[in-house]
Amino acid sequence: MKAPLLAAGIIAATALGATAPVQAMPITAPLAATVHSDVQTVGHRRHYGQRHAMPRRAVVRSLYRRGYRDVHRVHFRNGYWRARALGRRGVVALKIDARNGHIVRRRLLQPVYHAPRHRQPFHHQRRGGVTFSFGFN
Repeated sequence: MKAPLLAAGIIAATALGATAPVQAMPITAPLAATVHSDVQTVGHRRHYGQRHAMPRRAVVRSLYRRGYRDVHRVHFRNGYWRARALGRRGVVALKIDARNGHIVRRRLLQPVYHAPRHRQPFHHQRRGGVTFSFGFN
């Protein structure tokens, strides 16, 4: 069925005077490659831009690897992950890049007081002064 239609199309094209072959336009790039890679999800504002973001578990894992503990209040807002965590200096608010997990901003919320560590003078420990002897010299 396709062969008779194809033959009829060729006969009709030559009858209309199309003797030169049709030149095709060169294909430089597929259509999908011309679309920008940072397409964001359109929809509910709460999840806007979260399509290409790291998952929450990966963000928390990367913060623990960097030495932060007690990571909490992890939420996505305006293209960034936001979290609170316990660092060396105290509780900090963190702003994390959603694509690669780098910390963009760090703000100290509640500093931790570290008492100064002074050297204690060496004292001999005396434990009552009682000695036991079992008769052996």
